[in-house]
Amino acid sequence: MTSIKFGTSGWRDIIARDFTFENVRVATQGIADYLNAELANPQSPVFGRKPLMILGHDTRFLGPEFSLAAAEVLAANGIEPLLCDRDTPTPVIAYAIRHQKAIGGINLTASHNPAEYQGLKFSIHNGAAAPPEVTKQIEANIVKLQSAHWNF
Repeated sequence: MTSIKFGTSGWRDIIARDFTFENVRVATQGIADYLNAELANPQSPVFGRKPLMILGHDTRFLGPEFSLAAAEVLAANGIEPLLCDRDTPTPVIAYAIRHQKAIGGINLTASHNPAEYQGLKFSIHNGAAAPPEVTKQIEANIVKLQSAHWNF
């Protein structure tokens, strides 16, 4: 079982070793669980918003396919994925989140890491990278899902 840990601005790992479709799906389910709890919380800044998420990817290997895998999980959780139609830099995802009044965004990118890496960046409702207090909740959700042998 891969330990999925979010560092600065997301989770990054080596493609096919730990960054797999299965792990992208479980990480996205952890994000969906967090977001659905936020949507139901009257104290949350996303309470009452349309459950819309922006999804993008960079030009790395399998970026579009990983993005589609994340979109499938979000859609299964009642969160509407709005996919970018081509490779998209993270600042554009941030702008789209704010412009569309989305509840967040996921960008499949490993940023500055070597080519064998891929990554998943989760941004919150204001377009900023998810802060540690959010990613800790998502990581806890992922651990629960992995312990229960969750599978999409």
